Amino acid sequence: MTTYEMLEKHINSKKRDGVFNDLLKETLKFKLDVYMLANRISESQYNALIKLME
Repeated sequence: MTTYEMLEKHINSKKRDGVFNDLLKETLKFKLDVYMLANRISESQYNALIKLME
């Protein structure tokens, strides 16, 4: 499973469980920034994950 797939699964599970709040969103955005800077996810994957969090 890729980093992108794990992040997508994590976001969807938190949304499904009803625990996706502003604090979690900010924490995940910070982590996504780090993953993109470390080339673990591409810019298009980053944008897709940010859109998923809206």
